[in-house]
Amino acid sequence: MFSKDDQEKMMAASFYPLFEAFFKGNIESRTYEQYEHYRPMAIEAGNEQTRALLRIQALVFNLIDLGLYLDTHPNSNEAFELFKKYQNELRPLMKDYESKYGPFTLKSEAFDKLPWEWIKGPWPWEN
Repeated sequence: MFSKDDQEKMMAASFYPLFEAFFKGNIESRTYEQYEHYRPMAIEAGNEQTRALLRIQALVFNLIDLGLYLDTHPNSNEAFELFKKYQNELRPLMKDYESKYGPFTLKSEAFDKLPWEWIKGPWPWEN
């Protein structure tokens, strides 16, 4: 049979780039099966805030999908390195987004003080 190293090499995933995975809804290219009439299309961001939000959403999606992949492939160095890379990219983007546009989630550091920041600024539908 195959050695553990050989099995890991055979299982080595080929991951889609960040936005392609986000638009397709699957980071692992080996397991992507397109729905019959679905054609993924890129989302165009119209302004700086939307571009930042889109990148954050893509990173979060990829982190969740990589986390699921790592649940079933706990020894995948490729997946783990990509996971760490996306984590490191997400943290400063979230801080930058919140400094420019306000709190992103209820876990935000903005909620460590009063006045309550969540209600400040325009709501998403007011932009």
